[in-house]
Amino acid sequence: MEATEDPFQISGSSPPTDVDCSVPIQVRIPASTEYVRVVREVVDCLCRLKSLSEDARASVKLAVGEAVNNAVNYARNDAGVSTVDVTISLGEDVLEVEVANDSGGFSPHASSKMPDAELLAERGRGLALMNIMMDEVEYFVRDGRTIARMRKRLN
Repeated sequence: MEATEDPFQISGSSPPTDVDCSVPIQVRIPASTEYVRVVREVVDCLCRLKSLSEDARASVKLAVGEAVNNAVNYARNDAGVSTVDVTISLGEDVLEVEVANDSGGFSPHASSKMPDAELLAERGRGLALMNIMMDEVEYFVRDGRTIARMRKRLN
């Protein structure tokens, strides 16, 4: 059986150097877990543009993946079509990622700390991981949409 090329893999290639990083990148995905990886790869590519270390890129990808996965799992829309919107902004010294959905809000304070090891289940670590991996994380509701905003310093 012949292996097929992974369309999301950017192995061996250099990121483009002519991308205008001053304009925020916006990605809208269906509220489906199969699209979480797409957003992680877009963020990783942009992090490569800013020459983030492999460790920093892994931290950002993990945090963004957790935020998008949470948004996908809790997205709801009265029209029956749920989406998750991700806005990625690259400044000279900071990467900012906003993940928004129509969940109607939540209380991040109850689950933003890593649970004790003996209490770990398959779920419940996302907010804690986001807080550990990023320099700043905040949550708010704007125009009826729940937003997680994360920042990572680039230097």
